[in-house]
Amino acid sequence: MIPPAERCPLAAHGIHFPACPNVVPLRPANVGSVPLDADLARRLAAAGRKTEEWRTRRDELVREAHRSGASLREIAVAVGLSNPGVLRIVRRAADPGDPV
Repeated sequence: MIPPAERCPLAAHGIHFPACPNVVPLRPANVGSVPLDADLARRLAAAGRKTEEWRTRRDELVREAHRSGASLREIAVAVGLSNPGVLRIVRRAADPGDPV
């Protein structure tokens, strides 16, 4: 792989990667943040609450499926999680204080 400094067209002139015009920062350092629109902030907060509600509901269903005898793999495929992810949910039910 070519090092970033060698890909920069200005490297030949002694100007290296950080100053290369091909690199666009996510937000220029000299530009302050823009206040979040109140409506957008409200919708983001609502989405966050819904996300937590659905995560809780999903975890309850995962535990129910496990108690009814479904394998971790079957549950993982159905939910779209990895086997270790399902196992963490199941173990969390056994010890709610465990940060697993």
